[in-house]
Amino acid sequence: MQNKPDTKWYYCIGQERFGPFSEADFVREILDDKIQDETLIWYHGAAGWIKLSDSPIAAMITTIRSRVSPPPISSSKEDRENIKASDEINEPIISNYWKKKFDSVEKMPRDGAGKPTINREGKWNSNIKNFSVASFWGFMFGPLYYIKLKMYHKAAFIISIWIIIQSIQQFIESISGVPLTGKFEYFLLIVIPMYCCFYVNIDYYRFIKYKENLWDWFPKILTPTQSVASVFLVSIILAIAVFQNFDSADDILNDVSGVWRGDDGTIASIDLISKKTISIGNSTVYCSLKNSDTVSGVAVLVCNHGKNSENILVTISKRQVKSGFTIAISINDSGEVQYSYVRPL
Repeated sequence: MQNKPDTKWYYCIGQERFGPFSEADFVREILDDKIQDETLIWYHGAAGWIKLSDSPIAAMITTIRSRVSPPPISSSKEDRENIKASDEINEPIISNYWKKKFDSVEKMPRDGAGKPTINREGKWNSNIKNFSVASFWGFMFGPLYYIKLKMYHKAAFIISIWIIIQSIQQFIESISGVPLTGKFEYFLLIVIPMYCCFYVNIDYYRFIKYKENLWDWFPKILTPTQSVASVFLVSIILAIAVFQNFDSADDILNDVSGVWRGDDGTIASIDLISKKTISIGNSTVYCSLKNSDTVSGVAVLVCNHGKNSENILVTISKRQVKSGFTIAISINDSGEVQYSYVRPL
């Protein structure tokens, strides 16, 4: 085919267009498998977008591919063994199961780098294709399945994110005194498994085909190991800081849990470990920790009689005495009532 030297070539994947390319660069894109026979292409002078297989350069590509194909394999036993050994070194052994999965991944849309990815167009007929690469094992085992596939960097990153989210949840609960059950759990129990479900096979394909240890959006100034190590270190430091604070708070909650008698003879049953309730006389309230101070021995609780009831602020203070300690309970910053220890729950 005769083309002008300045002819520019384009191709599109989904709704994304790539180009312009010179003819030499365009052929290079084809030989790098970024453009398939079914890919739509366009060049200056063409009436519209056409498939590569229907284009004037299809025959030329076939000729070039035949020239760069390997020579016939020798029938000698020594040559066959050398070729087999070379293949085992350079290419992992892919089972028939993964060959089928990889065939499905090959049909997925491509990102800007020409690598398969989940279609972000939001079109139902396009997203149906995503189910062909879904992984039941990825959904059930999450990042552990990444470990099984030896994608250690990606597994460590996902686990680090899980730790960070869990630590943030615990920190917010300790500050606000309001349980976040059902909000962060949605992310931890649904979003992460769903990501692993739809992406683990694509990630494994890119891991095998492109040797991609970590996602290409990570900072290029760091190696994959350094990138993951820094994120993992942050997650561990955050988790230690948050849970160390909880351990000290648990000490106070353990100390004040039990049966107590007030100065006026009223019996108070306090269980802040399992039931998280305070019962004084015939009244019971449900409590969550708002904040605590281990040094002064003060725990501030947000309590209520149940859903849709008004919150009550309860402050419990430990007071050291010769025989051990007593507690003082204040409700909504009103006067304190002293209680003496009677027995454990």
